[in-house]
Amino acid sequence: MTSVKYFESWGREPAERVLAAFDGGVLHIHGNGRHLLEAVSSLRGLKAIFLGDDKDFPTALRGTP
Repeated sequence: MTSVKYFESWGREPAERVLAAFDGGVLHIHGNGRHLLEAVSSLRGLKAIFLGDDKDFPTALRGTP
């Protein structure tokens, strides 16, 4: 995964371009990328985010097995 600063510099514009080309889309974030949640959630055209529960990382939502 990348830093928020790197995402803002190099990832936001291409991601928004792809989302615009397909009239929106859904992204996923793995356990080691949850620090990007706030930045990614503000992408124009984003419809939803899937938060993956990966081995050796806390679950995305409390109370889930």
